Amino acid sequence: MKFGMCLPASDYARINRVGADYIELGAGSIYRMSDDSFEKLCDDLQGKNLCYSCNGLVVPEVRLTGSEVNFDSIRSYCEKTFGRLNRLGVKMLVFGSGNAKNVPEGFPMEKAWEQLFEVGNIFSDYAEKFSQTIAVEALRYSEVNIVNTIEDAAFYAHKVNRSNFKILIDFYHMYQNSENLDVIEKYADEIVHIHMAGPTRGTPDKSEEKFVEERMSLLKKIGYNGGVSFECAMPENDESVKALLKWYRELTE
Repeated sequence: MKFGMCLPASDYARINRVGADYIELGAGSIYRMSDDSFEKLCDDLQGKNLCYSCNGLVVPEVRLTGSEVNFDSIRSYCEKTFGRLNRLGVKMLVFGSGNAKNVPEGFPMEKAWEQLFEVGNIFSDYAEKFSQTIAVEALRYSEVNIVNTIEDAAFYAHKVNRSNFKILIDFYHMYQNSENLDVIEKYADEIVHIHMAGPTRGTPDKSEEKFVEERMSLLKKIGYNGGVSFECAMPENDESVKALLKWYRELTE
């Protein structure tokens, strides 16, 4: 396994300081950058091989469900955003984006799912163009009203049925939704990325030892060998982060 941190692009230097394997960027911030700022970021990151994944794939104003969906606009968004991420070396695209896909009140859920199936195919087309993988993230019930569980994510991935449209496991959202960890073994072959945070979205350190060890042991059991991104507020002290990463690596050796 490799361990990364979810950080703003401007904080990329911290990855090397603490010995993490990669940075997980926010796709929305990359999309919103001016051309000049983006080119400067590309120059700063050239040759460093730090970028692996992104989260927040779709900004809220690009609607994915409801009466305001415009598939041509979604394609334009993908062309720009996926293309920029590709230039930075990002190959794993985390698709949670609760604000963009939340189904408006009164809109038929069946129709919303049909829209998301089309969105999944559009995303897969652009991801294929850039040799990227989509990792579908199930979000807790309090954040969104569609694609909430790992079973939902698997259902979605199976309906889209594309080789680059797979499943992400977010241990925080699973805990908040009271999901059974057994589902991870059920879909082991389809899991391509992991988000890690404690039960209250804090740093999952030795104060949450049982929580962490149970989950890392399960990933080791299924032979998972992809990225594990800390999607939480990490300690400000670099030495504390180094110690945390050392512990996780020991647990998964």
